[in-house]
Amino acid sequence: MKKFISAALVVAMAAASCTSKGDLGNNNAPQQPAGDGTMTFSADFAEPIAKATPNYDESARSVTVLWQANDKVGVYATDGAPAEFTASVAGEKTALTGRTQPDAETYYAMYPYDENATLTEGEIATSLPAVQTATKDAFAAHLAVASTTGSSFSFQNVCGLVRVYVGCEHVTKIKFKGNSEEIVAGDIVVDAATAKFSLGTTQEKEITVTPPAGAETFETGAYYFSVLPQEFTQGFTVSYETADGFKELRQAGKVTIPRSSLVVGKAFTDILGVGTEADPFVIKTVHDLCNLSAELSTENPNYVELANDIDMAEVETWTPINNDRRPEYVREIHFNGNDFTISNFAPTSVTVCEETTDKTNASLFGIIVGTCENLIIENAQLNLPNTSTTAIVASYAGFIGVCDGEGEPVKTIFRNVHVTGTNSYVTAHKVVGGLVGSTYNAKFEQCSSSASVTGSQYHNGGLVGRCEGGENIFEECFATGSVNCTMSKGRCAGGLIGGDFVDTKNPEEQLDVQVTLTRCYATGNVQCSYQAAALVGCVRGTTIVQNSYATGTVTGVLSQYKHLGGIVGAAYNELSVENCYYVGDIMSAKNEGAGGIVGLSAADSDTEVKQCFAITNINSTSTAVGGIFGVAKSTASIENCYATGTLTASSKCGAILGESTVNDVSVSNCKYNSTLNAVGSGTVTESSNSSLSQAYANASAIASALNWDTDVWNLSGSTPTLRCFED
Repeated sequence: MKKFISAALVVAMAAASCTSKGDLGNNNAPQQPAGDGTMTFSADFAEPIAKATPNYDESARSVTVLWQANDKVGVYATDGAPAEFTASVAGEKTALTGRTQPDAETYYAMYPYDENATLTEGEIATSLPAVQTATKDAFAAHLAVASTTGSSFSFQNVCGLVRVYVGCEHVTKIKFKGNSEEIVAGDIVVDAATAKFSLGTTQEKEITVTPPAGAETFETGAYYFSVLPQEFTQGFTVSYETADGFKELRQAGKVTIPRSSLVVGKAFTDILGVGTEADPFVIKTVHDLCNLSAELSTENPNYVELANDIDMAEVETWTPINNDRRPEYVREIHFNGNDFTISNFAPTSVTVCEETTDKTNASLFGIIVGTCENLIIENAQLNLPNTSTTAIVASYAGFIGVCDGEGEPVKTIFRNVHVTGTNSYVTAHKVVGGLVGSTYNAKFEQCSSSASVTGSQYHNGGLVGRCEGGENIFEECFATGSVNCTMSKGRCAGGLIGGDFVDTKNPEEQLDVQVTLTRCYATGNVQCSYQAAALVGCVRGTTIVQNSYATGTVTGVLSQYKHLGGIVGAAYNELSVENCYYVGDIMSAKNEGAGGIVGLSAADSDTEVKQCFAITNINSTSTAVGGIFGVAKSTASIENCYATGTLTASSKCGAILGESTVNDVSVSNCKYNSTLNAVGSGTVTESSNSSLSQAYANASAIASALNWDTDVWNLSGSTPTLRCFED
């Protein structure tokens, strides 16, 4: 049996278009009886929904079906009762074999076989039962009819389908009724050529769906039942019976269920609340969390609150809460963790996105557009080496194409969200983050991650892998885990942020990206081939870094090892770094460009470094090494900075700047404790730079000499710390 790939969402009509499979009537003669009187007809479906083995396609909101071997069909050669025919093989087409009169002018058929259904002048008298026994991920009691003057049946649907989702294990009964007392089941007379029907003697206003045979309750999952197609002028109500009574989920307003269509009803779970700001969904158990997706609406913002700590240790296969990358199906979520903890999130597999067969949103939430706040994720482990855009909390924070009512991108906010635990890690392919994989028009306030991050390719960061577009703001955020990029051409790795993204191959489709870091830090070690730094790996949009620092060791590995920095590895656009410091070592810059603050400013960029200092040892086997700046290939200004440490390079090594390849570069009012010149190589405008005979006493003394703001920085210890992180 085909299994469904997603939980039910909100009410959504699936107009199942008729796909012609061949004429209902044709001139081919039916296959003549064999020696034992057996006849054979070919059979397929004229429409997607036709019988009891469905495969639900979330993206198309439709059901397609296949014949199963031994399916039973009633075939009529004359008025009266049917002959029983059996499907020989599974698939889109099958052969129906049985015994009936061999020389009828027209043959009629109905699925499923019902010995009590009778034919009169091309119309079949039958019944849609008011009590239907459920089958998980499938439906029963659905009627399809066909007629032919030849040898081929092409079945058409009589009914419509309703799909519901049961998200708890104590539902004993499901009931469906129209809010205006419409007739939904009972006796009908169906024209076998057109599938149109008229009501018969017995009429029912309610359908009852019972658990699968032999079960007292429904397992969690999707279930289907058939209803007579019509317009429900005031909507309909689905009631779920449990041991303590019924819970009604009402679909208000006009809802049409045409023949051969699917309507998706609201899911039933134990989750309290209705998802509004005044009455949010309340998550109390891991079961609630697993079924939250089924409650969310695409039409209105969804407000969710955590009410308890939740242990996810038993969850092996995870479907992200927001698991659809099509903008029109991304649901707005406002999640408040209330400072509770979700622990042991460590699935071994993650369900693919609902519109694809190969992509995932591997993370807890998948996509968050809205807010996520006051949440702790503890001891999370994701080992998914073949997935991309992977992180512990969300694959995407904000999403391209999701706009507010005025057509502006929705601003997504993460506030007070933390990944903790010494055992937390995430391993994936590319665009990997300890907290979030990719951001678009997002703001992060007081967020952190201790997870170690490993990505085989590019854009890997201790907190965020990549900033993809829009205005992205980071305030008072930090990361302490290591970051490792394992491929020889891997790039853009950073202790806090891997980098931002500019599609240089398709500039006409480029989205402007802006990144601002204020009062942030990273302490994890970073290993990568190139464009790597202890704070931010590479920047291709407009970037501002203020009052921030990093202390991890940066190591160039594998084949290229270039463009390494303490704060930023490589800049390709406007970059401003002010009141920042790096204390650590930079190892193995093989080709060019290693600097205590910035490794490279590339062509057409404009980089400014002010009131920064670096205490770093840089060991390079190649060229362009500087205590503050490695290599400037475009406009750059270095002002009022200080550098100290041991710098090693084959050539072009300077205490402040390693190399300038253009004329528009200035170094002014900088100090250094080194026997090297301030600039290693190139034409540079220098003024008031000086070598100090004695180093400052410690890092805080350097910050004090640079006149750093003591309202922002605590300089009482040997190393400056940010006051915003003090208790």
